[in-house]
Amino acid sequence: MDTRPDLIRPHLVTGVALSAAAILAVLTLVLFPDGPLPRPTPQTSFLIALTSPALTAGAVLLTAALGVLSGTLALAGRVPRTLLVAVAALHVLVIGVGTASMSTLMVAGYLTALAVPVAVVILIVQGLRRRGPGRIVAAIAGLALVAGLALHGGVILTLAGDLGPKMLAGIPDMVLALLPVLVGASWAVTLVLVARGTRAARRATTGVTDHRVPLTVLAAAGPLPYAAARATWLTPWPMFAPDGVELAADMRLWGILLGAGGLLGSLLTLLLITPWAQVFPRWMPGVAGRPVPLAAAVVPGGLVASLLCFAAVPTLHGAAMMDPALVLEFALIFPLWLWGPSLALAVWGFAGDRLGVGSTSREARARIALPSTPGQDRMGA
Repeated sequence: MDTRPDLIRPHLVTGVALSAAAILAVLTLVLFPDGPLPRPTPQTSFLIALTSPALTAGAVLLTAALGVLSGTLALAGRVPRTLLVAVAALHVLVIGVGTASMSTLMVAGYLTALAVPVAVVILIVQGLRRRGPGRIVAAIAGLALVAGLALHGGVILTLAGDLGPKMLAGIPDMVLALLPVLVGASWAVTLVLVARGTRAARRATTGVTDHRVPLTVLAAAGPLPYAAARATWLTPWPMFAPDGVELAADMRLWGILLGAGGLLGSLLTLLLITPWAQVFPRWMPGVAGRPVPLAAAVVPGGLVASLLCFAAVPTLHGAAMMDPALVLEFALIFPLWLWGPSLALAVWGFAGDRLGVGSTSREARARIALPSTPGQDRMGA
């Protein structure tokens, strides 16, 4: 089994640190119930809904303590791989899935929505630096943005003034919501690295890499139902709006930003099967023409896939707690059960392609195209 220390050690260190952070968070909640961290409830923790706050706290503490102990010993080479696999799987199930909730998805959605204006401005600026049709499109978009600011600047300022204090006050909630994702994803990577190099893992990677294009397209379709639902906020019949309440302009703008965040996620997913995921495009200053580091796509893609997978069952469970009739609606509008696994497979296939695994990978094609005779080798050299 290929468990290269240079790959596993950094992830073990990260896993130990995050497990220690989970212990600190639970102890803070137990010892300081009126402290800065919000107390989890059945609506914000899947494991609490299934058991109780006390049992959930105990399970998380035990799992995290095992992670710190086994991870530390594994760094010294004193832990069997089977035990490390068991501890890693426990982190994924107990902390990743068990303490994830709809709030985890909401935090990620809010952060993505806030990134949309930044992404639009960057694209416009970089488009203006190019020649040809791209500059014309960027100029039109820039004029539309300026016109929108001039006509609706008051709405934007109202939204910013309302969101700013709420986001600052909600930092403890966001930290507590995202910590399980970081812990579970970190130990999931350890699982992958321990299995890396086995015959079964290589066969699976080959299969995923060979089918990475349809898998990536499927993953990119995941946020589209939600984006379409939020687009209804431009109409008199907005979905997910409070019944009988007339939406103010700033709230409509926020709903549109949330939907645009879904579109941004879809576009970023599709980048995995474009040349831009291999080499930085010419319009990116400072890095144009350089190879894209593998981690630049795998790390954020893996984190988002982990978040979606961990939140899939808790989201449907939370919908059932509110109203059983909502389960089907949530399953269709928020298809985390399909979106999360397909995104994980898309990222897996991208990594396999970059590492030359699979018959359709770029490196594999290059090896097939290499000259096979000494004379050809000299000519190729």
